Amino acid sequence: QNDDQTDTIVYTSPEFQPCADTFSDKYAFVGPSIRPATENIEKTHDVLIYISMGTVNNDLLPFYRACITAFADSPYQVILSTGEQIDRSALGTLPDNITALPHVDQIAVLQKADVFLSHCGMNSASEGLWHGLPLVLYPQTPEQHGVANRVAALGAGVPLTDPSADGIRRAVETALTDPSYRENAQKLADSFRRCGG
Repeated sequence: QNDDQTDTIVYTSPEFQPCADTFSDKYAFVGPSIRPATENIEKTHDVLIYISMGTVNNDLLPFYRACITAFADSPYQVILSTGEQIDRSALGTLPDNITALPHVDQIAVLQKADVFLSHCGMNSASEGLWHGLPLVLYPQTPEQHGVANRVAALGAGVPLTDPSADGIRRAVETALTDPSYRENAQKLADSFRRCGG
């Protein structure tokens, strides 16, 4: 909706922005604005899966339960950020490899994670890709679908089309085992850094 004559800062890279070649030189692509981590997260397993549905549309108790079922018997460490809208006790007793918290230092977790199952808000997707992580894409709102579609088109994420426990595990393991997703996520990370901040 902006015109081509207004100085405009764009918090992504031309590689991530659709149709970037149509933008005038008034647009400065500076990459995402990533804050430093404020905590230290301990990685206790070879693979760390991070799951977050963001801070607004996260009243998703059945989905969180499916995630717990998906990885309860797995060799993975799972950190699940649930937000404040659900009753934590409704998750039941968690397996030793799964931690569920109302909120976490997302940057600290992403620095250690191997895959990020995300609602695909622009900030979260950018933070995951900044760290070169393949994403599992589970958007909840129209703009999140736009971000998810772009990540999928660039080969850096796996759409979660079946939010059952089996579907969640399959999508995450695809993101973990097919190296192309990590390679494409790293290409986007490199493109963000080239923007210079």
